[in-house]
Amino acid sequence: MIKALSKLPELELHVFYNSYPDSDHNLARFLQRLQVEIHPFYMLPIDYTAAEEDFSRSFIDAQFPDIDVYHSLAEFPWLTERARLVTTIHDVSALAFRKRFDSAFAIEAERYLHYAMTASDALVAVSNSTKNDLVRYCGAGRAGVTVIENGVSDEFLSISESAMDAIFPASDRFVLYVGAPTDPCKDFELLLRAFARLDTITSLVVVQNEMAESEFFSRFSMTPRTRERVHILRGLRDPELNRLYRRAGLFVYPSIHEGFGLPLAEAMAAGCPVLYADVASSRELAAGCAVAFTSGDEDDLVAKMKYCLERYPIHLLDRAMSAVSERFRWDDAAQKYYRLYQQVCSVATQPQRRRHLAPRPRSVIF
Repeated sequence: MIKALSKLPELELHVFYNSYPDSDHNLARFLQRLQVEIHPFYMLPIDYTAAEEDFSRSFIDAQFPDIDVYHSLAEFPWLTERARLVTTIHDVSALAFRKRFDSAFAIEAERYLHYAMTASDALVAVSNSTKNDLVRYCGAGRAGVTVIENGVSDEFLSISESAMDAIFPASDRFVLYVGAPTDPCKDFELLLRAFARLDTITSLVVVQNEMAESEFFSRFSMTPRTRERVHILRGLRDPELNRLYRRAGLFVYPSIHEGFGLPLAEAMAAGCPVLYADVASSRELAAGCAVAFTSGDEDDLVAKMKYCLERYPIHLLDRAMSAVSERFRWDDAAQKYYRLYQQVCSVATQPQRRRHLAPRPRSVIF
């Protein structure tokens, strides 16, 4: 999104960059290429005690006194009295499925969402499903939540060449999974059990960045035969991931809850056959352009995997590619965000604000 917003000459963009030693420094290099102002910092854990709340405000306001909009891409925004605060909510999984999450994590997530909802001048959900969840689990008013869907990188809308040909020959019709296998809502172990029952499938390729391969195989139990057929890939760039989608015989998305579901959208954009768990978030994104299985039902997943690998409806591939290219473009999302910035800056200044803002946004910080 920042790349798309950087194309707008009306805006001056600034980005906080977490400068911990283990941070993704590729992100910093990417932002530098966009000629976006980067501000490295060490962000300490904050639990929003009164003192930390004051520190949050003083930090933003002291460092960036002339910023018009502070856009938080996390549910846990730093607070500011000078700039308008726009917060994007990606999902509320920890509230929707509390029993699957550590109780302390769910409590923190609830606190973060509370502050986002009460402090923000505008609240954005990345899908209608997430908006519905905010209404159901957080008491948000429908009129107070704007839906701006994520985009899919242009890399997935065109064919790219990479070393994937050498790793997975064209004759190897493997099953692909992309995501965090330990996330309580991804239901990865359901896919692993289903895959173990299908000896005719050569490989299950797991793209994840959570853990090393040795840790992965220590964490998930499987027979030696299944282990031989599971391959772990980490740190893929978009062109490599795109090629992998295009090579896969089937992409399986067993997640029981999503805010948006970016891997699902990427697979559809790349023309990969897709099988997803039939839940509201994924159903909204797929929009009849992919095959669904009953969420949590291992037998149905096995049956649908067999069906998709043998006779996937070809007409769905073209429909999916067209739908994604029309619905999920970052340039379109950037225009919607810019109009939202204009809207919040044009609203009469609240009494507690220390200064009046320009009626049109000139500078935005993330």
